[in-house]
Amino acid sequence: MEIKDHVLIRKLDQLAESLPIAFREDFYGAALGSFINGYEFADARYENRSDVNLRALKLSIVNYLKEKSKGKVNVPLRLLV
Repeated sequence: MEIKDHVLIRKLDQLAESLPIAFREDFYGAALGSFINGYEFADARYENRSDVNLRALKLSIVNYLKEKSKGKVNVPLRLLV
């Protein structure tokens, strides 16, 4: 079964909605770091938060999850529970 980008993004946004707006960017960054621990973006540090494109960050998470669903990567999915 193929994972649809818009479905995952909607789920991420629903989780983020429970946070104050100021923390949402950090939420997406933390999610990406958790999903891709040991992967090339795992320890990404954002010096200038205003330069972070949240849409691109969300799509990075979605693309990672698609690869995970195909069995191409192997990390804990603790944030999906």
